[in-house]
Amino acid sequence: MKPRIKQAIEISQMTAENIPLIGKRRRLSAICLNKKGEVVSIGVNNYTKSHPTQYTYASKCNMPDRIYLHAEVSAIIKAKSKDIHTIIVTHIGVDNQLLNGKPCVICQMAIEQAGIKHVIYSTVNGYESY
Repeated sequence: MKPRIKQAIEISQMTAENIPLIGKRRRLSAICLNKKGEVVSIGVNNYTKSHPTQYTYASKCNMPDRIYLHAEVSAIIKAKSKDIHTIIVTHIGVDNQLLNGKPCVICQMAIEQAGIKHVIYSTVNGYESY
């Protein structure tokens, strides 16, 4: 694994770990990298804020009630159309253990339409990619 990818994974884990534990809310972070492996943006899931882009993708997936910002969509929005090559998604549990962070269908659509070539996501055993 390239050093910049490894460093970005560590940042993603720390970001997710720093999201406050509130009930059963999931703690996810997403980091967008350019082709050089430099961090372009960071997003986290949010249970109180939405965005027209989130609503658009949720509606296209016939899930109009899933309007609150997902970490992946948040990171893509924050990248402001910069060239994103890789997105890293980390899902952290209550004891800071890794959980499945594979993007949902809404986020997969957003990732595809943003032209992101490489997706790395957490699993209970580490990280996988596609």
